Amino acid sequence: MKIIRLVVLILFLSTQLLACSERDWDEGVEAYKRGDYVVALVKWRPLAEQGRNNAQYWLGQMYYKGHGVSQDDKEAANWYRKAAQQGYVPAQYNLGSLYHTGPGVAQDYKEAMKWFRKAAEQGSDKSKYRLDAMYAQGQGLTQDNNEAVNWCRKAAEKGHFGAQIKMGYI
Repeated sequence: MKIIRLVVLILFLSTQLLACSERDWDEGVEAYKRGDYVVALVKWRPLAEQGRNNAQYWLGQMYYKGHGVSQDDKEAANWYRKAAQQGYVPAQYNLGSLYHTGPGVAQDYKEAMKWFRKAAEQGSDKSKYRLDAMYAQGQGLTQDNNEAVNWCRKAAEKGHFGAQIKMGYI
């Protein structure tokens, strides 16, 4: 009987923690929308530290843009990486973009390609379009126009406007 009570208590406390977590997330979203970045940070940092991937991504955004914190590309990359490693597509794309251009991390086309590919495999049209450009320009790999067209076509089929225009010229 004591074990059943303990299990019920644990389940009850777990649901309460999840409810608090969702409330904190929602309050952070509302704060961010109205430009109250300090409140968003206070609400989201504990969630990010607990491993919540969308909170990690948004902390990355805050550091990248300097919203409520000092602008810090290295810290942005750190938070993007945490979310990206959990499969969060926007973080994978942003981390790929940082590796492609270099702020906050050493420029590394192969690492950019890795993160763009992960996001593209989950449906990111922006990542597919970036892969197109990297294959077309031979960034981090041997130039391959056939592969570039393949990725451009995939992006266009997902509705990426730039890819659709480019496909009109191919």
